Amino acid sequence: MLVTHKMADVKTYADRVTVMRGGRTVATLAPDTASVAELVKLTVGESIATQSFQAAKSPRGAVRLAVRGLRSAPPPEGRRVLDGVDLELHAGEIYGLAGVGGNGQGELAGAIMGLPDAGGALEGEIHLSGHGDLKAMSAPARRNVGIAAIPADRYGLALAGGLSVAENYAIGRVHTGRYGPAWHLRRGRIQADTQEAVRAFDVLGCARSRRRPRCSPAATHRSWCSRGSSASHPRWCWRTARAAGSTFARAPRCMRACARRATVAPRCC
Repeated sequence: MLVTHKMADVKTYADRVTVMRGGRTVATLAPDTASVAELVKLTVGESIATQSFQAAKSPRGAVRLAVRGLRSAPPPEGRRVLDGVDLELHAGEIYGLAGVGGNGQGELAGAIMGLPDAGGALEGEIHLSGHGDLKAMSAPARRNVGIAAIPADRYGLALAGGLSVAENYAIGRVHTGRYGPAWHLRRGRIQADTQEAVRAFDVLGCARSRRRPRCSPAATHRSWCSRGSSASHPRWCWRTARAAGSTFARAPRCMRACARRATVAPRCC
């Protein structure tokens, strides 16, 4: 059994193919009876694979991003990860970098985003039109001017697997104040914004459980924070969670923080 999204491999090796989308079987057929474009359309729905695109013939716009002489710090052994990178990105352009993984693409993206340890201390210039050399700007400041990145390792670098879709969505906007202060988030607004994004971008995820969350398996009672007792006051939950070493806590989610530390779990759960 070969599980793949590479249609060339399907056409070459498979005797029979079953196409799945959204957890359901869409079609089962012989691969030689369908073209690659038809298989792609079955897999993703309405496909852009059959559409033809051509680069625009309009004049090149002004230079928006210029990287000049970018070099990373020399390692104790081996070669620099980045060594003399020069490129210019003009307004309206999409700039592509081709190469086998591990040849500096990730470090270049990290250097532009201002991520720590992105090739170490950098030499050269990363100039963004209207903002000067980005090396003088922190990563949050770069985000505020509109720079964004989609990392190759989304699960390791872009998502918090233990949190919900709404919480993952809100993380990127909490610092703007849209959802209120960190100690009193407007969860209704978070849910509304998340639902809008789910519809707009066709986000697929697990169905929400209707069961109330519980504390760690070692605990024998529901969290005090969810029973309406005097201990359910948000400030009390926050203080208890801080004592447990967590900064992500507010009723009724403080039970998560309490469950992380066995020393206070009996008090909260």
